[in-house]
Amino acid sequence: MIKSKFKIFFYGVMMGVADSIPGVSGGTVALLLGIYPRLLRALSYFKPTFIFKFRWHALSEFWKDCDGAFLTQLGFGILVAITSAVHILHNLFETSARMTKAGLFGLVTAVIVTLIAEYRSHINLKTFFFLGVGFFFGLSINYLPSSGVEVPFWMWFLAGFLSLSAMILPGISGSLILVILGVYQPLLESLYYLELKVLVMFFFGGYLGLTFTCSMADMFFKKYPIPTVFIMIGLILGSMLQLWPWQGISGDKITSFYFPSNKEFKFAAIIAVTAFFILLSLSLGTKLMMSGQKKERC
Repeated sequence: MIKSKFKIFFYGVMMGVADSIPGVSGGTVALLLGIYPRLLRALSYFKPTFIFKFRWHALSEFWKDCDGAFLTQLGFGILVAITSAVHILHNLFETSARMTKAGLFGLVTAVIVTLIAEYRSHINLKTFFFLGVGFFFGLSINYLPSSGVEVPFWMWFLAGFLSLSAMILPGISGSLILVILGVYQPLLESLYYLELKVLVMFFFGGYLGLTFTCSMADMFFKKYPIPTVFIMIGLILGSMLQLWPWQGISGDKITSFYFPSNKEFKFAAIIAVTAFFILLSLSLGTKLMMSGQKKERC
């Protein structure tokens, strides 16, 4: 029993680590570990309407139906991993923001390369149009206030809704959504300093996003997989300017991008390339594991 509980906790830690890193999907980890269907089933009990149906006298029955023990153990593991990751990433941004951004730039580049390689057979004029639409919106995000100033309050709700719903879908990185929206670093700071007003709005949006995702599942990916993927690629491409380590900022806007001295650029390039190949290797390993699992089922 204890061994089983620790296993679920450890699965949560693995999902939490994945969800903290842009380009890595906690949903994919859950799928690989074989707990994805169970997780979706358990979360589906927590639609906003469950409050009206809930009865205290039937608490033990509800706890059993929603797989409460499983969610608690998994959630605690995710919380421990994300809390640890927040402190590490916050310190990295504080001590070496440019090199940290260089690493994230490498990770996100690997995501783009992986997606293009996977869907290369679908590249045509139609998909270029969807990529262009995504790129336009991604580029426009760069003109929102930079992470150096306060993020608009409504943005926290939107960020929570989109990122936490993305975290439950295999292949989609919730942290990458935060990068695209330009709130990845501000959220780390809010978590580090426990800014309750921001966190309540973010997690309220996240709760609605999770329940929406679990009820609607991955409708767009099932009905319109190719357009959705290419819009996402465009969004990522357009928003990557936010991760460029050397930016000129005037007031609350990014106004220019520049190259540093040769030595600093080389060091940042080494970090970016290393991060690129680490994520590329993880992506390849994930695909091999998933193909192996499919063969075993057959």
